[in-house]
Amino acid sequence: MRKMTKLFLLFTMCLFTVMLVSVIAMAKDTAKAKFDWEKAKGETLNVILNRHPWTDSTESLFPEFEKLTGIKLNYDILTEDEYMEKLLIDLSMKAGKYDVFMAGAVMEWQYSYAGWIKPLDKYLNDPAFTSSDYDFSDFQEGIVKSHRWDGKIGSSAGGGPLWAIPLQQEVHILYYNKWLLNKLGLKVPTTYPELREAVKRATTVIDGEQYRGISFLLARSWPTLDNHFMTPFSTMGGIDFDQKGKSAINSPASVDMHDWYLKMIKDYGPPGVINYTWYDQQEAFSRGTYLCFIGPSVLTPILKDPAKSKVAENVGFALPPKGPKGEIKSHVWTWGLAMNALTKKEKAAWLFMQWSTSKEVMLQAAKLGNMDPPRKSSWNDPEIVKLTTEWGSRKIVEEVMKYAKIRFTPHPLTPAAGDRWAQAMQEIYLGDKTAKQALDEAAADIDRMISEQLSKK
Repeated sequence: MRKMTKLFLLFTMCLFTVMLVSVIAMAKDTAKAKFDWEKAKGETLNVILNRHPWTDSTESLFPEFEKLTGIKLNYDILTEDEYMEKLLIDLSMKAGKYDVFMAGAVMEWQYSYAGWIKPLDKYLNDPAFTSSDYDFSDFQEGIVKSHRWDGKIGSSAGGGPLWAIPLQQEVHILYYNKWLLNKLGLKVPTTYPELREAVKRATTVIDGEQYRGISFLLARSWPTLDNHFMTPFSTMGGIDFDQKGKSAINSPASVDMHDWYLKMIKDYGPPGVINYTWYDQQEAFSRGTYLCFIGPSVLTPILKDPAKSKVAENVGFALPPKGPKGEIKSHVWTWGLAMNALTKKEKAAWLFMQWSTSKEVMLQAAKLGNMDPPRKSSWNDPEIVKLTTEWGSRKIVEEVMKYAKIRFTPHPLTPAAGDRWAQAMQEIYLGDKTAKQALDEAAADIDRMISEQLSKK
């Protein structure tokens, strides 16, 4: 009798559990079904995007959005320089052609200060706009903070309105060629003096082929700083603006760092580097004739793809080198989707932004090469865990995530200041001016630019 009672109780508990799970699942499906994805059906949405691993991995999914919503997507995908130039012209002229576009923190500071983009919190918090299963808390907190700013010059990112929804994140890591490292009997560099010595030794001829130490980029625009330089610059004690809002790129620590670092690039880096963008930087390394480079983690899927990289089987991953005080610093970049302040299609725009950053689409994009996903559920998905672990990058990326942050000081003129800064870097590299002369002149120009532009506000 007691056995029968226990069996009955066990059966009842199992049945209750199954029913509870079914009810929860039905509730989720009902909530999802209740959200009206066709509220902007028949509209055409104009979007401009940067050619990037996120775009490459998500473009093939766009027809699913059109089918779900009945919205026609009219989109342009351009290389980074073309994209930024075309978007800036559209926004500054208040043409209002594009409803949605990609943006990162540096751009958001400029765009939000000028009133060119909409704050997004009201859409997130309104159930009429956002599906109940969107789960914004699933995004990594640090990445979300990168897209918030209170509009106060010099204040830290992380406070104030949300200006874009994260699409991905890129922390800076050290990539290296394991075959070349072993061939030369070198160890993975853990400090910048060690890096300098390693790239010097790697600039050599092996079996008739020329090898070089470090891949780099030195185009005359601010992405040069973002895609590589801000990690070693901040590690060695450099800052872009001081507490008074004055340019600090000509501080003694900065002058010294620019001097030896750019000399290292000139001696052991790519010929023609002043024309290199991040596309060229990763392509140079993928040819297998460079020892290493510091760059964004988003490049990992490309470098590990045998169809695109000759070093796919020999890519190593390491933490960025330590600074003089033993600290490791890493810059982080994160692309997001922003909404034009002039759009008259906010419902359609938000539907696209919400769909693009949903759990389902984010996971699909990650599997197709969008690394690193900003959603915790995507990053911790078993398939993504297995893939990134097999690559050998996962532990390094997770370690760097602990202290990676935007190393620029929030300022609406960071893009313009960055362009002038990159010009000074080219002048130092080419030997046209000493590091002190080039940076003194650049700092003075930046301060003048800020004074003139902000006085018009």
